[in-house]
Amino acid sequence: WEGVIHFCTEDEFVTIYRDGRIRAYPTGYFTVPAVCLTETPSTDCAELQKRHGAFGFVFKKSQLMGIGGNPVAYMLPELIEAQKKAGGFASAIRPFINLLRLPSLHPGMSAHDFLHEREWRVAANIVLESTAPFGVIIPGKTTREKFRGENWRTLLSAASRFEVLDMPGDR
Repeated sequence: WEGVIHFCTEDEFVTIYRDGRIRAYPTGYFTVPAVCLTETPSTDCAELQKRHGAFGFVFKKSQLMGIGGNPVAYMLPELIEAQKKAGGFASAIRPFINLLRLPSLHPGMSAHDFLHEREWRVAANIVLESTAPFGVIIPGKTTREKFRGENWRTLLSAASRFEVLDMPGDR
């Protein structure tokens, strides 16, 4: 699967499409601005869609690497501390570092285990004009379900510009 998806709500999708960019927001261990995406196969994305929204923009990994995108490294607290003692993390790496705390290894601490998300980040806004997605996700089993409500014109415009990719629940 070459796809990397930025999931969002319908309102976020419309704003991104109209603005022509996915905005980077503070995230990760260092709260550095980045756009978050996932390489989780579409058959396993239901949980992510519930949390982030059922709509999405789908890019190729090679496109994202071309603009500085990279998979996220989830590191145990001990490794983060060891790196700090060794002089810290280079600023270019900070957007891609996140904390990993597993309940089995860190009892009593809140879990930060997002390995299943297979997360990627881009440490800048993604401008759709220069980094166009190869597809979009607009949920719905039928055309009528996909292009409904007050945003139907914007959704239809996005669908005519980019390929609409179906998720397993849309079939």
